[in-house]
Amino acid sequence: MIGAAKTIKHHWEGILQFVDSRITTGIVGGLNSKIKTAMKRTYGFKSFEYLRTVICLVAGKINIPLPTQC
Repeated sequence: MIGAAKTIKHHWEGILQFVDSRITTGIVGGLNSKIKTAMKRTYGFKSFEYLRTVICLVAGKINIPLPTQC
């Protein structure tokens, strides 16, 4: 019981952050994985702006309507 109390006390800030935001480390890890994949896609580009644009497209859930094909 004492060990559990020490663990809760040690992680108290993280527990409060989760209760406030409802974001788990799994969500953050998945987003980090998407960003790393985007960084691999932009290998060779010379500008950080290209990387930022790809990250926004991959991780930002931006819906770009594509033209319909006839």
